[in-house]
Amino acid sequence: MRDLLKPAALQQIVEEENLQGQFEWPVPEDCLIAVPDFAGDCFKQNVYLKEHYAPQLQSDPQLRAHYWLIQQ
Repeated sequence: MRDLLKPAALQQIVEEENLQGQFEWPVPEDCLIAVPDFAGDCFKQNVYLKEHYAPQLQSDPQLRAHYWLIQQ
């Protein structure tokens, strides 16, 4: 099960199930981290957020990052 959470395994599922382009989740402009443009690839965008937003959450003693995430 743990292997399914790795980006390569997830990318394989995306391709096998034809999930690319079936959903769109734009990152709000007031996101607390800079998110590069992935040319509409929401999967890559979500992997990037998972990998780069976690440190923001862990280093936020006032929970601002948590509240932002919940509100968005």
